[in-house]
Amino acid sequence: GQGIARQRQAIIEGLKTSVESFTESTQGISSKDVMELLLITQHFDTVKDLASTSKSQTIFIPHNPGAVGEIAQEIMSSLKAPKE
Repeated sequence: GQGIARQRQAIIEGLKTSVESFTESTQGISSKDVMELLLITQHFDTVKDLASTSKSQTIFIPHNPGAVGEIAQEIMSSLKAPKE
């Protein structure tokens, strides 16, 4: 409902502020790079929360050297997917 929509909007505003702030204070880093860093950080925070609070006993995490880039690409692709 509307509560979830407002929560998502607040998250988007927070991400926007973080990206703008980090991009302005760091030379040579694009807003895309910052967004990928934030999304990866969010992903790992989510995995950590699942591991510490979920009753699940197994979490499968990609562990190959390119996994971080692949996770970032998957997250970005899902955000860019057309809304139905």
